[in-house]
Amino acid sequence: MIQCLRLQTRLNPKETIKLILGLCFCISLNAQKLGTNFYTDFEILLEEVYQENLTTSSKIFKLEESFDQLHLENNDSLRLRNQFKIVNRLRYLEVDSLYDDYVEQIYKDAKKTKDTFNIIRSYNYKANQFERYQKIDSAFYYYNKSTSLLQFYNHYFIEIDALIGKAKLYFLISDYNKSLEYVFKSLKNAEINYLESSFFDCISIIIEIYGEVNQINLAEKYYNRGVNHFNKFDKKNKSSHQTQIAQIHNFMGSAYLKNSEYQKALDTYRKAKEIKKLEKKFPALATAVEDNIIYTRYLLGDKVNTVEELKIVLREKEKLNFPTIAIQTKIRLAEILNDLNRNKEAYKFAKEALEQAKELRVVKEQLITLKLLAEIDSSQAFKYLDEYIQLNDSIIAQERVQRDEFARIEFETEQLRRKKVTAELASERANQKLLNLMILGAVLLAIVSVVFGIYRRKLLKTQIEKKEKENELLLQKINTNKLLRNNKLNIQNRIANDLHDKVSTSINANILQLKNFKHIYKNEFSKNSLNDFERRLEGLSDAQKQARAISHQLKNAAITEQKLVQFITEELPLILDKHLVELNIDEKIKWEKLNENQLSTIYIILKELAVNIKVHALAKHVILNISLDKNQLVFSIFDNGKGFDSKLSKEGIGLKSIKERIKSINGTIVINSSEGKGTSVEFKFPIQ
Repeated sequence: MIQCLRLQTRLNPKETIKLILGLCFCISLNAQKLGTNFYTDFEILLEEVYQENLTTSSKIFKLEESFDQLHLENNDSLRLRNQFKIVNRLRYLEVDSLYDDYVEQIYKDAKKTKDTFNIIRSYNYKANQFERYQKIDSAFYYYNKSTSLLQFYNHYFIEIDALIGKAKLYFLISDYNKSLEYVFKSLKNAEINYLESSFFDCISIIIEIYGEVNQINLAEKYYNRGVNHFNKFDKKNKSSHQTQIAQIHNFMGSAYLKNSEYQKALDTYRKAKEIKKLEKKFPALATAVEDNIIYTRYLLGDKVNTVEELKIVLREKEKLNFPTIAIQTKIRLAEILNDLNRNKEAYKFAKEALEQAKELRVVKEQLITLKLLAEIDSSQAFKYLDEYIQLNDSIIAQERVQRDEFARIEFETEQLRRKKVTAELASERANQKLLNLMILGAVLLAIVSVVFGIYRRKLLKTQIEKKEKENELLLQKINTNKLLRNNKLNIQNRIANDLHDKVSTSINANILQLKNFKHIYKNEFSKNSLNDFERRLEGLSDAQKQARAISHQLKNAAITEQKLVQFITEELPLILDKHLVELNIDEKIKWEKLNENQLSTIYIILKELAVNIKVHALAKHVILNISLDKNQLVFSIFDNGKGFDSKLSKEGIGLKSIKERIKSINGTIVINSSEGKGTSVEFKFPIQ
């Protein structure tokens, strides 16, 4: 919509003529320097951008006019500083294309004039440009260049912007510890120096991170700090910060929502909605808040007109031409319609959300819609889940690569900084040597210094060569281990496939033939013969189960801690129907301490128990508790299914297999069950 307004403005003949006449008048008055009247009007315009006196198109036109007039200013530093102010207002108005053009112009002018202060500022704006277009490596490169140069200059507010930019990038790749490190570096200075925009950015990032990692108490702490900070302003100044307060409410509401504290989420979203003129000033934020309120009410059980209200919100979002915020509404509509068994409509919205998420490359929403589609369309569930797993694995790999890339950029920037420092120190030494040459005794000292320098360089070269050789050997060792591991896995998978496809299938065929034979000739056998026949059939069945168990064990030999956690939190609920499952996992558990055998054993046992509950128990509620008891990892599973008499029931091969597996990792297992009262299983084993 903003782009259309800009186009109309440029094509309006009257306004174009006014612009040309105005520029000619300014040039005729003073071709060397802009007068004080211009700067007075300019400062008024900068304030008017945040007010409602002018239309958006008029604001954009006046900013363009001022930017062009500033080219008449001979003072390069003054011109660039004021052009940066215009760029900030364009970012506020979300005029992306014009913002990009002006940033590029300022960047080139700053480099041309060799104005270090504005070069550093332009690095931040260039980084912001790349960040908006998801070019994360380039964004990080420019933020790092900015912070590197700032070590030699005292420009704290530019440094804060760069550090916050880095924090946002680390947040995007889920490196929350690194993100918090940069945020907390910025927060104190932003608050002390009344940099309200930077302070708001810091608080927002902190709330989002603590919401993501389920530390809701810390999120509340900084939420209250942010709201109290902006509420300290008097009425006149407070009104300009109302939108920031609304956004802080919205971030905190989302943190509550993520942690299933729905009533707190609803109350907080409503605080955002109560901000005056929010819908008029920031309609995109207003529709997002309304969406959150409707969805949270639904989660609390208020389901009246939910679908119709969300459809209205969706139409409003689509009018605003913000496709990224429309995706969330479509996902929520699909989820609710699926709950209401309106599967066709649910599938339509989920499919649209997935296609839009792929087009815009928003990966998080792609993962959500793929899981949702697997629930809605059971016939294609395996297809969507497989796509989900592949996408999730690729994201993890990409995040790892980007972390490595960030580390490389920081390392190389630090090396450049050290080179600069070294060069400056070398220059000082050279000057000192020149002065020392004027003294008779300095000649000998200079010779010794040269010899010592040569020795150090040779020594350093020898150390570097040694280190390179060590690194090369280490890399070869890693590659060799990787190759051996892959070969081992290939052999295991081939044996597993043969056991499943050949041995198990052959046994099954013989079982079926023998059962058929028994049915045909049962009258010709004596009772003892029939019993013997049954025992042999049972022996074949046990052999088949053992073959399958061995196959399954070989297939899952390479279970990692990430895959195990993902299986417990995502795949296991899908097997048991997620609405029936209650998961309680101790956050103190360090899964990386488990060895390969323990990981594989847990995976197989949990899967076997889940299948038994699903097929035999017919339970309506399942509770899985995973806790840490000193050095023991404890798994407790309870279902309210039909149960069995554990004293009378015969111990089958499945239960024997589970007990043997527990024993192999030095663990113990206890099973309690009675008919009609469900079954409880508890197994535990020691970890390092």
